[in-house]
Amino acid sequence: MRIVAIGSSLIYGRADMLHGGCISRIRAELELRHPDSLLFNLGVPGEGLRALERRIRTECRPRSPDLILLSIGIDDVLRSAMGEEEFRAAARACISEAMDSAQTVVLTPPF
Repeated sequence: MRIVAIGSSLIYGRADMLHGGCISRIRAELELRHPDSLLFNLGVPGEGLRALERRIRTECRPRSPDLILLSIGIDDVLRSAMGEEEFRAAARACISEAMDSAQTVVLTPPF
């Protein structure tokens, strides 16, 4: 199985100095249970939805993932002047792009 985790600092693992974040923890478990699986951590701290949509297209698709773990919106909620409708449209665009890139997409909550 090929898995791509994409989003901002929560995916990157910035807040977990001991274990490297949730994706590093998932990777460690996958290596034990499913050693043939690949997990790509494409977390970029501070990234907003517009940049994320582009990266789903340019960085996820070439990896041909079976599964995308998609974390959206945290930085836009905290730092952006984006209005609610603009946020919803940008979030929908990210989800649509992810759904076009993998057969399964999981929207992840903040960890």
